[in-house]
Amino acid sequence: MICAFDVTDVGNLGGSRFAEVLDGMVRKLGLVAVSCLFCGEEASGAAIRRITFLPDAVVWNPTSFRGAGWQSGVALPRAISSASRHRRLSMDSNENSFHQILVLKKDNRFPASGRMAFSSRQKLPQREDKQMIVNSILDTIGNTPLLFISLRGGEIDLYLKLEMFNPTGSMKDRMALSMINSRPNEAVVDIVESSSGNTASALAMISAVRGINFTALMDSHASPDKILTVRALGSNVRTVGSGDGALATDVRDREAMRMSAEEDAYWTEQHNNPANSAGYVGLAAELLDDLGPTISHLVCAIGTGGSLCGTARHLRRHIPSIQVIGVEPAGSVIFGGQGAQYHQSGTGTPEGAEVGVVIDYNVIDSGRKVRDDMAFSICHHLAQRHGLLVGGSTGGAIYEALSVAREAPIGSRIVTLACDSGTKYLDTIFNQDWLSTHDIQIIDVEKHFADLFADAPSSP
Repeated sequence: MICAFDVTDVGNLGGSRFAEVLDGMVRKLGLVAVSCLFCGEEASGAAIRRITFLPDAVVWNPTSFRGAGWQSGVALPRAISSASRHRRLSMDSNENSFHQILVLKKDNRFPASGRMAFSSRQKLPQREDKQMIVNSILDTIGNTPLLFISLRGGEIDLYLKLEMFNPTGSMKDRMALSMINSRPNEAVVDIVESSSGNTASALAMISAVRGINFTALMDSHASPDKILTVRALGSNVRTVGSGDGALATDVRDREAMRMSAEEDAYWTEQHNNPANSAGYVGLAAELLDDLGPTISHLVCAIGTGGSLCGTARHLRRHIPSIQVIGVEPAGSVIFGGQGAQYHQSGTGTPEGAEVGVVIDYNVIDSGRKVRDDMAFSICHHLAQRHGLLVGGSTGGAIYEALSVAREAPIGSRIVTLACDSGTKYLDTIFNQDWLSTHDIQIIDVEKHFADLFADAPSSP
């Protein structure tokens, strides 16, 4: 339910009094989601501080302009009508008065006991302004949804950028398009890349649209579905390395280098290609558009470093205080330590492989390592309790995001990237026989993070 209130001359109340009025309405109506549209500065400070700690609170700062019609009652209906179509709202005001509209959304969905509290911030309908017709599948890359999760009884906000909504089901569509668009010679029609799956799928899709001949160099660590996807999109797959399921990044890279030299193919070289990280500037812009400069932490998986460093670099220009945390599997060597085998796909750097120059340690505040069992347990928890299928690298990132949330100050907003969909791993991390073969035990996530998943307190 949407309720609109015309609060006249709020400027005369002062910020503290306005916060009290807002708080009273929230309590009286039993609201759990509040959107506040501000058309001025004087009363906004205390009110914003009050509502941003509510679950699913959104602050919209509309463009204010002078004009006739407010007192006549014309502008309020027009403003409400506009709010049904636009994420931001323009409101009329004149020189002598200060006006606010509060748009309060009643949401009766409460979290089940012991479960993570999910609520989504869906964009207001825009069908009147933009038809959902595209000329190419490439036009659907980006603009992915952001899922809000309330933690510690509403004290902490966690946001998941759902990158599985890209056309091949992963965020790699962004960087693949950037790398192809940035190749030195657009006349080159033969390209090659070393990939564990998602980058290969993305390049295969784009190559199909652009008429490019693409060869993916993959190893047995890649899931069968990813190999089949590349072939279904009309590209070639060459399998290198042993057949024991181990990563063979160094072998793949050597073969890519050979093909580049001997077969005149352009190697996109994702680990050392600056177009990789540049492909995520748009993702960072989407986060700023949705959340503004309120993000306190960015906690993401790191492999080539493109998504984490590209996103973090752009965010830091607008949010200098943001804390950036990279997450790699235990056994990866990006942040040092002893190398060992791991089963989280598409993330980390195994021992013996080169850490590429795309990783910019200057934009990373700290690095963390997550064991396979912890990462995969998060995947199972999200799937079985909340219907959300994510891959192992996302499971690891969310595990560390939850760990950060335990100690984060009240009001923190933590963002992590859900890199790809768990549908790519149904035969591995969601397969009990596979888990048993690799001696991986799934833990009780609700018990492990019980302090974070507690229900939000009821309003008095």
